[in-house]
Amino acid sequence: MKQAASHTHTLSLQIPKEPNLGSRRPSRLFGLRSPLSLFLAPACLGVTLLAATAGPAAASPVPVPAVMAQSGRVVAKISVIAPAPASFILEATLPVPPGTIVEGQTTVPLALRIDDHEVTTQIEVVSWYPDPEDGADVIELIGRVRRPASVSEGDEIEFEVVESQQSVQPFVASPHVEQLLNTPGAIRLTANDLHGNGYTADLLAKVRREDPSVTNPRFGTYIQESRSHEVMVPDPGAGTGASAPYPHLLGVHVFARSYAHLDFLALDLTLHNGIFGKSNSPLDDAICDAYFDSLDLHLPAGWTLAWAIESPAYGERRNEPGGTVQSLVRPLRYGQFHNVPQQAQFNRRLIIARGAQALAQGRSLLRRETRGFCVPSATPPHQITDPENELWSWWNPLTARFLTSNTRLPVLTHMSRESVTAELESDYFQVWDQVRTGREGGYPMTFPSLGWAHPWGVQYGGMTGGDEIEMIPAIREAWARQPVGLRFLDQLSKAYIDRQPDAIFQLDGTPPDVEEHVFLEGTPNAYVDGYFYLKPAYSDTYFGFNHVEWSMAETAYMTARIPFYEKDLKDFRPIDFAHHTRYLNPQLGLTWLGNDSLAKLQLELSSALFRFSFHKYKNSFYNSIQGTGLLRRKLDVGENPGKGASFGRPEAWALIASVAHYVTSKDRGERARMRTWFEDVSRTAYLGQSTCTGNPTAVAIGKAFKGAYHTRQSFEVGFMLNAAQSIKTSVLDGVRPGMASMMQDYVTAGAYSTVSTPFWNLQANAQYRVIAVRPRFLHLPEFCADIPENGYEESPYFDKTTAMPAWAYAFQATGDGIFLQRAQEALGESSNPLFELEKYGTHLLYEIAPLLSTLQAL
Repeated sequence: MKQAASHTHTLSLQIPKEPNLGSRRPSRLFGLRSPLSLFLAPACLGVTLLAATAGPAAASPVPVPAVMAQSGRVVAKISVIAPAPASFILEATLPVPPGTIVEGQTTVPLALRIDDHEVTTQIEVVSWYPDPEDGADVIELIGRVRRPASVSEGDEIEFEVVESQQSVQPFVASPHVEQLLNTPGAIRLTANDLHGNGYTADLLAKVRREDPSVTNPRFGTYIQESRSHEVMVPDPGAGTGASAPYPHLLGVHVFARSYAHLDFLALDLTLHNGIFGKSNSPLDDAICDAYFDSLDLHLPAGWTLAWAIESPAYGERRNEPGGTVQSLVRPLRYGQFHNVPQQAQFNRRLIIARGAQALAQGRSLLRRETRGFCVPSATPPHQITDPENELWSWWNPLTARFLTSNTRLPVLTHMSRESVTAELESDYFQVWDQVRTGREGGYPMTFPSLGWAHPWGVQYGGMTGGDEIEMIPAIREAWARQPVGLRFLDQLSKAYIDRQPDAIFQLDGTPPDVEEHVFLEGTPNAYVDGYFYLKPAYSDTYFGFNHVEWSMAETAYMTARIPFYEKDLKDFRPIDFAHHTRYLNPQLGLTWLGNDSLAKLQLELSSALFRFSFHKYKNSFYNSIQGTGLLRRKLDVGENPGKGASFGRPEAWALIASVAHYVTSKDRGERARMRTWFEDVSRTAYLGQSTCTGNPTAVAIGKAFKGAYHTRQSFEVGFMLNAAQSIKTSVLDGVRPGMASMMQDYVTAGAYSTVSTPFWNLQANAQYRVIAVRPRFLHLPEFCADIPENGYEESPYFDKTTAMPAWAYAFQATGDGIFLQRAQEALGESSNPLFELEKYGTHLLYEIAPLLSTLQAL
């Protein structure tokens, strides 16, 4: 093990051992096959463990399929707050042990049960164990259930999850929805540019023609979902010359979900001006800022639209021949045109319903009222001796697979669920009315609605401050088990995406994979053409965003039709990698608690952007090397090993995003390529770690010590060790044991550095927040224990909490009581660190959670 010194301070604590861990074909919309169909027996289709053939037309009322329960044991419980509809489709995510959901299963091995009746259950995969043989580590359970007669709306219901061997059941589409999906042009998006040219996207055209790019995130008995990408193309008869249209307008990611028997369609959209590609088609050419009058959704007669988040951006519903029109972005006054700047993006979560009952059911779904949450065991953590006999959940060490670091969550019985819920409600309603009305307010939404956007935070992409810098987000939402928690994450996600102009998507809707854009691949001079860090460099010619025809933008300025909000909107910079956690938090929470497709898309994009920013290749034919890239780190570490490496908060947060996409990706080929990249990154970080102190990070920060030294910031160490734990537990464990052991050593040695001098201050009982670790010139030796007198931050701030996750990880690996001793010293006031941590309540929960759960288990 790599560490500076041997520590033998062992407290008299008992350390529990962690366990080793005849129907017609359905709508063509959902007849496509996903890559996950390879995981099923030949008789099954789609991405789930369930068949995908449709049955006869639905009868009324909607049946609630159920079979008498078998003798399967109860393995988990799902809690849901009873919604208004008596019958509803329950959805809930659940972590499961290795081998529960694996390749080749022909029956459904788990089922929802209530009142001694098993409900026919659909299973979807949320994320995967590192070893494909272990299958899924988090799944989504879906079943049509009925609220018991004794239960009122708003009461909490608990469903059991039992071992079962259910046969697959067919999907039965609503005839109305099926007709809607199979009618060309039934759901269209339109807009007009400054010259009056029209643009249209038939939102389900690729799905109807079974384009190979279309996939199925859900495909089973109750829900069938397609993912596609459409482009708003010029209508026939567009102008020419000075009045010529754009090659295209916006790109549109379309996630369409159909529900068995129900007369509504859920439509989640991500619209963007980030189309990029290298084909001969003009449809993937980058364009300038997109100016349009309004963005209108066209529906056939009899269908009504509802949306998840109220906003003044929506227009009034109006009739047209054969149907209705609803503006997703309504027209501006005074002849102004909306502007979607290059790479900008925004979301719309919609329900298209037929009839009042279907509309009410769809609205309930939009409000997350049919979402369930897994429940912890009643056994106190310190009394759990056999996790296999406890409920599967985020709180069970057997199934502790929450987020990328697979953290076992602490139980929060020291504070009531009601108080946590009240806190979430306060956060939600703080911004709800502001978003609904479009008005400005105090931080974090200091701006009013800016056309289609209502951005979160300040315009500076760094958003200085410690709020929302969270290593383990969404713990409150998991514990409260209330719809309001997910609604708050929905709001947060939308508002952050509104201010994140970093969209780059190919014509098929996927972000570009850096490995597909390497020139001279396989040679020492292999390169990626251009500098890229979150976004292409301003001088970039490869992506072409700065080399487009700007005449449309010039027309907007010359004719005074730019929108009133243009400057304010363009002054919002994307949340940078150093603060990317702010943007990631809601996406991570929505993924692990909601299996949310829009959130997964953002994780996929963030991962791709970082791998384009941090790769092993040169950056031009002329052998130039980007200073912020992986190749530069590899060269520096190769020349100066064991002195601390330039891995800090940007790398930490972006690695978290990359791990999140890795574990949720359904593409085995992509996972294999990414694992090779993770190994390269891990090896570089490990070889750069200080061999005399265990310090993992040494970063050149111009404002620290006037640039004379490379600097260690304590919080960056904590973030990087949490990212390393994520790589170990989500990518390497069970697949690359040697690499996994190496990253365990990296985390452990880094944790020892946080409790040792010169980084630990014995008087303050805390880490120095900022300290010099090596000279500016890399070839000179590092300081080890001999920090220069001017190598400490003036008027130093001390850090007591950001190392706590690493202390938990290292204690679990070594059993060394020094980590608990330092926690006790940092917390002070009493000799009981558990008591002191519980006094924090939800304050800093995203940092203290791993240590809190560790202490609770002792």
